[in-house]
Amino acid sequence: MRRLVVAALIVLAALPAMAAGAQVNASITGVTVSPQSPAPNESVTFTPTVRNLQGSGDAMVIERVELRPSKGQGLPVYTRAQNLGTLSPGAEITVPLTHAFEEPGTRDLRIHVDARNANTGESIQLRYPVSLSVQERHPQIDVQTNDSVAGVASNGSVRGPTGSTRASRTSR
Repeated sequence: MRRLVVAALIVLAALPAMAAGAQVNASITGVTVSPQSPAPNESVTFTPTVRNLQGSGDAMVIERVELRPSKGQGLPVYTRAQNLGTLSPGAEITVPLTHAFEEPGTRDLRIHVDARNANTGESIQLRYPVSLSVQERHPQIDVQTNDSVAGVASNGSVRGPTGSTRASRTSR
């Protein structure tokens, strides 16, 4: 019986050690927003940086990067990029996502990254909060006048934001 136990131990010792499943260690390291204070209906570009950290055990396949509202189930996806490829350990990717909001106000948003471990297929989900203030813009005008002196005729004009002349006046 002892010989059988010793033989079993020798066989088990000769087998290679089974490594625990390697894992992906990834994060969204930041998001740039341009412009930072858009007007209603102005396109805004959110550019998250997704990084598979140097210490990761495996590569990761990025399936989707999405811009969504920050809370609630079944909320809309404002915009997305899909099938972005594989990130090796130590690699990063920036993904521009563009959307325009119709109404002014503060938006609490979230970047969602759906990925998977390239070797095991294990699901990876990353989230990053982003706030945005959409501000109503007021009309801007440009007033141009010649140097004027009281009692002497001079010309001037008022231009709207498109550059067209809205009014022209000669004063005395």
